[in-house]
Amino acid sequence: MTESGAASWAYRYKVKGKERWMALGGLYDINLDEARERAWNARQLLKKDKIDPLDAKRATSYPLSYPISRGVMKVGKKRSRSGLSWSD
Repeated sequence: MTESGAASWAYRYKVKGKERWMALGGLYDINLDEARERAWNARQLLKKDKIDPLDAKRATSYPLSYPISRGVMKVGKKRSRSGLSWSD
């Protein structure tokens, strides 16, 4: 529960010795059975497929072109320090 009174379901796990928390949904948005199912699915990704469930969730949240659309580097153009320039 946060200071504002918001509460949510979360799945806590470790990857490479680092503790991670993945939000499963708001306390009043999903029921306990749904939260357990989401946690079970995340656990299966981690144990069977060796995939970090939080990374898998983020990969589906953002389009694949997001990092590419931010800019393309052109090599050979001079810039103050790096010798490289960016164009959109």
